Amino acid sequence: MPAAGGEADGVRQPAGVGGDVPEERLHRRSLSRDFKKLLTEANFEPREVNFGDLCRQFYPEKKPSELTCQEQVTLIRYALRKRESFLIDPHSTFVKYFDLVITVALVFTGVVTPYEVIFVKT
Repeated sequence: MPAAGGEADGVRQPAGVGGDVPEERLHRRSLSRDFKKLLTEANFEPREVNFGDLCRQFYPEKKPSELTCQEQVTLIRYALRKRESFLIDPHSTFVKYFDLVITVALVFTGVVTPYEVIFVKT
């Protein structure tokens, strides 16, 4: 009779056998958690890549199935490259400070302008 988590017929059983969570599932969970953390921290966004259109654009003489692995990798990298954009990330530090400055300016205007209209004689 084998000992719990021990050996059976000279073969060592992996830890987690017998009701515990297997190590590979724990590893998968931690990878999944790390992957989710990476996605949220890096601000990845999914993109739709039309491989057929890319192939026709860069290799008009070939079908997508005729491309070498290196050519496929080149097309995918081109499709997933970081695009130049003039959009400002609404969660960036710059926007947070900009919002603070605008809020202070609006409060100042909301307080000072009525005061000047009522009390300042020019």
